[in-house]
Formats: sequence, structure tokens, C-alpha cells
Amino acid sequence: MKRFFFLFLSVFSITGLNAQVSNDSIAQDFSNFLKIPEANIYLHLNRSVLMQGEDLGFTAYVFDHKNQTPSLDVKNLYCQVLDHEGIIIKEQMLLIQNGKANGKFTLDEQIPAGNYTIRSFTNWMKNFKSPHYFETAIKVIDESGPIDGSEKDSSKFDIAHILPEGGHLVENVLTTVGLKIESSQELKGKYAMVIIDGVSRNRVLLDENGMGRFTIQPKINNSFEVYLEGSEILLKTKLPNYEDRGIVMSCNQSSDKVFIEIRTNQKTLDQLDSKKLTVLINSNKGLNIYDLNITDVSSLLTFSSTDFAPGVNQISLLTEDEKVISKRLFFNFEGFSIENSNAVFASKKLDSVETSIEFDSFKNAQLSVSVHTVNSLAIDRSQSIAAEFKLYPYLYGKVKDPLYYLKGIDKKKRYEMDNLMLCMGWEMYDWDFVFKKRKIFNNAFESGLLVKANVKSTKTGRYMIYPSSNLGTSFVELGKGDEYFSFENYFPYTKEDFKISEVDKNGKPSKPRLSVQFFPKEIPNFVSTKDVKPIEVKKEINDIEFKPFLDSSQTLDTIVLQVKADQKRQRKITNTAKGRVDFFTDEDRRKEVSMFQYLRREGLRVERQNTSLRIYSTSRRTSQDYDVTIIIDDVVYRDPSVLEGFSMADVDYIEIDLSTMTRVLSVVGQGQGGVVKIKTNPLLNPFSKKSTKLSTFDPPLTFSAPVDFFSPSYYSYSDDFFDKFGVIDWQGDLEVIDGKTFFTMPYLGKNKLLLHIQGFTENGELIDEFKELIVN
Repeated sequence: MKRFFFLFLSVFSITGLNAQVSNDSIAQDFSNFLKIPEANIYLHLNRSVLMQGEDLGFTAYVFDHKNQTPSLDVKNLYCQVLDHEGIIIKEQMLLIQNGKANGKFTLDEQIPAGNYTIRSFTNWMKNFKSPHYFETAIKVIDESGPIDGSEKDSSKFDIAHILPEGGHLVENVLTTVGLKIESSQELKGKYAMVIIDGVSRNRVLLDENGMGRFTIQPKINNSFEVYLEGSEILLKTKLPNYEDRGIVMSCNQSSDKVFIEIRTNQKTLDQLDSKKLTVLINSNKGLNIYDLNITDVSSLLTFSSTDFAPGVNQISLLTEDEKVISKRLFFNFEGFSIENSNAVFASKKLDSVETSIEFDSFKNAQLSVSVHTVNSLAIDRSQSIAAEFKLYPYLYGKVKDPLYYLKGIDKKKRYEMDNLMLCMGWEMYDWDFVFKKRKIFNNAFESGLLVKANVKSTKTGRYMIYPSSNLGTSFVELGKGDEYFSFENYFPYTKEDFKISEVDKNGKPSKPRLSVQFFPKEIPNFVSTKDVKPIEVKKEINDIEFKPFLDSSQTLDTIVLQVKADQKRQRKITNTAKGRVDFFTDEDRRKEVSMFQYLRREGLRVERQNTSLRIYSTSRRTSQDYDVTIIIDDVVYRDPSVLEGFSMADVDYIEIDLSTMTRVLSVVGQGQGGVVKIKTNPLLNPFSKKSTKLSTFDPPLTFSAPVDFFSPSYYSYSDDFFDKFGVIDWQGDLEVIDGKTFFTMPYLGKNKLLLHIQGFTENGELIDEFKELIVN
């Protein structure tokens, strides 16, 4: 991926601003920093409030934080469910492929009702002070009714943040101050009165998150008080500390112009050893460096909004010795967008609803959709893939409705977003870390498991590793004089063993003498720094009768659904295959039949000619022999000896295509007699681990195998319980092809549905919307 720097070419309205790169070392430090991989994680939950005994389905999305595209590097993703004391009660490791994976936690009857959190992270994230891991609240309820349902005292409020713009207050320098108030009552449209030194100075309009701003020109011993209009409670607090000397930076936008103002007082100006400062403006992908000569107590810099990258930008003010004295986040809406569906259609067919979602702004994407009633209380609307990747990494916390800030942009929305940056803005990058020449990373960037085999004794030094779900047959050669070898990028699913044989020059296997270690051995410990607030369930639902699930037929339904899923899978494979497909049963896998015997039975010829092995077919029309191509788990093998000692106990199905068309289209240099495609799944192996030809080892940590999500059978689909807490459908693995995706969900008597649609394209466009749907 190309890394780049870019330089603003705008004309500025102030003399003293030099648009030349002022410090090559800063540019080089930032370039090196961009090479350090960083990822963002988001879990799309099928719901945030669920009943005891239900499954929590989720789709994990992993984003390359710096390139702003789906991560192609992250493979090992850890997911945990923790109770209110931070004790881990469930955990698993997922395999991320193309930035995405699906998972499920079963919160069985042994898990009591209460407040929990779900967390997701990578081992590499532990190297950073502010990693972009994911953590959010979930709530489990049971038949006794919702917990923590009583509302808070709405007459109380607290000042959550008082943040001067740029991070500093300087004596007699006019400064904008962000104010955030927390209260259980609705704050949108209300005013907070700011009283300074006993005099009402500012009337601050609050948004729905309790945020607003005011200006102050601080003096020594200022007192500071705030109260809400209509409230008798007066809250006293202190202003942040301020200095008698210093520099303040502010940022404002008007139409398509962005203004950065540098202010100071005369004391500071008189004592500055150097009048030169450096202004850095950076996004995730680029850095702009400017020299600024301070000649007055106020300097104004004017930019075009197109000079900033879309989304969050960081503006920093540095001294000549690279000390950061002020910084500010700015959100640029120019070129920024969140994708929405163009149309959603739903049509009832018997007991199902056939649903299609169409997009016109892109062709292909990965998608997940949760479906609820329009009155659902089970969804946490602060959860947003767009906010997680574009907003939350730069904020102190979360907001009630992040999509409000990111969509429907107008002048009012720009002002409110700037308040959000002012009141809750954190930082994009820590310049102290960027400038640090030697960066130490104690936690490895993991890609599957590393297998280290210590050789006790060997005859040939050549080993064959048997295929698994994510691995074809592999061979390892022991180096001369080596006593061990390593095998990387091993991705075993649950219950998959590591199987290995020593093989001779003819491919004949024998039991090796090895001791094997796997890394990582366990899910790493992770220390969270986020303050996750429990989900509040509204008071009025205490009157709901909790009769959630039907006890009968649950197991039968699961069995029937599994059988139907297997039949559907086999039909799909057969319909897309070019040759005949043979699906193996457990009885087939138990038979003492070698692969060569099986192929001969299917009409192929297997012969050993001197030291080489040949597998071929004979054309009935021309009597000419044609070598076949062997494909095992989508890996093409030129040498058919790979099938020596091949375990039939792992076979899922075999496709044999000897058609004339396949022969003609075969790749030159490979077999011209057609193809034999072998699909394996070690989870199907009915045998024990005992074998005289191979050794079997249990990895202490494996990846959770992909699982299907099935909605429970509810006691009633027409009562208040299902209306508020039921889940209609969860589609965690949808693919948009040519702008369209389709799925079928059960019809449960609800003709008005709420869909939460989320996902991303391969280029990093984010899809995030709530969509109300009418079933035709």
C-alpha cells in the first residue's frame, strides 16, 4: 500500500505562513509511523438485550485504521464476555478473513440475569497506549423481569467535561470552552447558564448529548458555576488550570472555509525566544507541515475545506523542539459519506419473507443485518460501524445516536459535530510516540498458530502435515544439522488435531518422533481502560409478562434445521459442480479403503512407473491416456504422490470431472485428463487418534468453527414481550454482488419490521443504517 504525504496548495490570507515542509525529520517520523499496523474492531451484535438461554450472534469487522480499508493482515481475533466484576465467563478466538468473521456466544441458563460486556481485541493491540479495541454493554434478563429498570433521579445532573479549545487557558486570552452535562432527563434544546464570578455570562444551548460551548477571557481567581434553566440545583466546579503565559489555538468553519486562529497575550509575545512555531495538520493517511512566524497576539490562517481529508483531522501546534503546546480535532464533511441502501423489498411467501436489499453506489460488499420489530428495546443505537471506525477512536466516550452526527449534513449539524469534537475530542495520534525513534513492541502480531516441532530422531528429515479445514497437505524439510522446524500460519478449528507423518522418498508415511509446541497457547490477558455503562431498560416494561420460549420441540427443530442445512449445502455444491460429486458418510470414512483404491473404483488408472506415480484416464474415443489434475482443498498439486497415505477418514466429498471441455481448458503443464477435487474436513473423522503412520497433537488454543445462528421458538409472537425483546432474524454473513443481496427470514405475523444494516466494501466504504420495512 502506497504511503504518501500531501501539501496544501491553497492561498492563505495571512502573511507569516510558510507553506513549505519545515522539518524533514517530522515528515520521516510520520512516514515510519504509518508503517506500523493498527486495526479497529467492531462487532455488529444481533441484539444488546437478550433472554437467559439465548444465543448472542455477532459479526466481527476489522478495519485497517490507517488505510481505512478492511484489514487483510489481522487473522487472530479474541472475543470475550465478562460479568459486571470483569470476570471472563465466555471467550473464543475467531479467524478473520478479508476483515470479517462470524461468531456466537450461548448465554445458557447457568449465566444469571445481569449486566455484562462483550470485548474484542488482538494481541498486537496490547503494544499501544490507546488501542482501538471493541467493548460494549449487553444485558441478560430472565422470567423475573428486567433488572435495573427504575429510572434515575432526573433532577440530578453532573458536569462531565469542561475542555478549553486547544487544551489550554491563558490569562486574558479569549478562549472557547466546551461544556458537557450528564443527566437522565432530556437535555436537547435546553439551556445551561454559566455564571462567572457571580455574574451570569453565558446562556449555552445544549444538544441531546448535553453538549454546548461558551467563551471566556480568564483572569486570576475566577469562580465558575453552572445550572440548568428550570432546575434549582447549582453545580459549582473549578475551571481548568490556566497560565499567565501561553498560546491558545481555535478552529472555526464558515461555508467552505476553515479558520485556524493562534492567540496569545503580550507577556508571552515579549518573552518568546523564537517567534517560529510549526502547524501540523494530519489525517490517517497524510501529514501537512507549515512554519508560522508569530508577530502579533493574534494570527489567522485560512484554508479551504477541500484541503482537509474527509472525516477527522488533527491540528497540532509545535515549538521548534517538537513540543506540542496545543491541539484540536476537526471533522471535515467535504467528501465524507456513509452508504445507505437504495431500496429494500420484502414479500411474504407462505411462512417466509423473501427480502432483497439494493445499493446503487457500489457493486460488492460484506454485510450483516439484524431484524426486529419497530418497537424493539433490544437494540443499542449507540452501536454503529461508522462511528466505531470514523468517530469513536477520537472521542472520550460514546454518544446516544452517532448516526445523527454523520448523516443529513447541514449548517446546524456541522456546528453540533464541531461541539462534539470540542467537548469529547481525544486525539488522533500521540506525537510523543510518533517522534520516538525507537519503538519497542513486546506483543507479537499473530497470524494463526506457530507450530514448533523438536525432532527426537529422524530417518528422512521430510514430513507431511495432513490437511485441515484451512490447510492443504503440506510438506516440511528438516535443514541439515537442525534439531527442530517451525510451521507458520496454521489455522485449526475447534476439535481439529495437528496430524503429521514422516515420509520417505516414495511418499510412504511412518510415525514421526517429535515433540510439538503451539503458540499462542492461550487467549492473552487484556486490560481494558474503557468506562462501559450498563444498558438501561425502561421502567414501563416491568409490567410485561415474561413467557419467552417454547420448551418443547427446541431440540427437534435444531435437528431438522441442521438436516435441512446439510441438504441445502449438498444441493448447492452439486448444482455448481462440473463433474459428479460423491459425498462421504461416516460409514464411507470408516472403510479401510485407500485413495488409490477409490480412484480405481471410479474408473481412473493409478500406476507407479519407476520412482514416479501416475494417475490418468483413457479416452474411449481415441484410446489416448490423459493425466488428471489433483486439487485438495482448492490447492492444485502437480505431483499425484501427495495422495500417498492420504487419510480417507477426513474426506467430506470428492468431485471427479473427466469431461472433454475440462480436458480442453486444463492449464498447460498440468494434467490434461480432467480434475479430481478433494474436500476434507477433519471434524468428520470418526476414528480415534491412534495410528501407526502418523502422530496427532492437540493445539491448546484453536479457532471457533463457523456456526449457524437459529432464532429461538418464542411462546408467543403477538405479546408485548416479543414486541420489545424478540429477534425476528439475524443474517451475519451476507454478500452484496452487483449491488444486490437476498435472504429469507421467517414470517412471524409482523408486517412492519426494523432492519439494522451494517457492513463495508473492499475499498472501505461503510454501510450503516436503520431501515423500517413493510412486508408486502
